[in-house]
Amino acid sequence: MSTTLTYDQGHDEILDFVKAAWDLGPINPVPFVDWEENLNVDPPNGATWARVKVDFSVGPGRLSHGPVDVGNQAMFGRAGILFIQIFVPEGEATSPLRQLGDHMVKALEGKHTTSGIKFIEVNYVSVGPDPLGSHAQVVAAFEYEVTR
Repeated sequence: MSTTLTYDQGHDEILDFVKAAWDLGPINPVPFVDWEENLNVDPPNGATWARVKVDFSVGPGRLSHGPVDVGNQAMFGRAGILFIQIFVPEGEATSPLRQLGDHMVKALEGKHTTSGIKFIEVNYVSVGPDPLGSHAQVVAAFEYEVTR
């Protein structure tokens, strides 16, 4: 599947997809912040929360390509990495990290957005203590094709 998404549109489509999956999670409500739009966000006091970043770069083992001729259009590959950082307050049980992380891995692994952005190589990473609380990440490479 190929699309004509701009980087901004791809970013927004990924965030919408992730937010929809997040809201169906096992623990609700859990605040969810677009990290790029809110770099200096103050974490909610005493609450589990998450922030997300969409990074358009070359994903692990992937190369953006282009152009490939498709009739009278050219097709270009796009790739990147999605980071979902999940935090629980310091001193609290870390099971919410694993529950939310597992939920998001299942929500992303092998899935794609309506425009064909595919999530691949989805992993849960336990990070541990952090100044913002105990911390884990879901990291997912993504890729898609653009025609123009």
